[in-house]
Amino acid sequence: MTGKGSRDKGKRGELELVHLLTDLGFQGIRRGNVFAGEPDVMGLWPFHIECKRVEQLNLWKAMEQSREEMTRKKDGEIPVVFHRKNNQKWLLTIPEEHFGTVISAVVWYLMKENE
Repeated sequence: MTGKGSRDKGKRGELELVHLLTDLGFQGIRRGNVFAGEPDVMGLWPFHIECKRVEQLNLWKAMEQSREEMTRKKDGEIPVVFHRKNNQKWLLTIPEEHFGTVISAVVWYLMKENE
């Protein structure tokens, strides 16, 4: 898929991810204006979200894109890639250096929720 079809699929993937995150209870999530230099999906600080809705993904390249954009735009602290293929669920990839931060936040949230 190339050109307009590819852009449309990317846009649909970004909107799908916005709805998924909103349904999970996150507020203020919106699709970024990529032409204005924003991330694909905005509102989930401290993450710089790169969204990929493709069948064949070069995950290393996508993560590098998230890192480079985050550094250049100074709009996040943790680069992440949300990705999925057709008929599959979303996956989230985060860099190793952020495992501790993300896992600690999840554990804290779950413990708080069960109090």
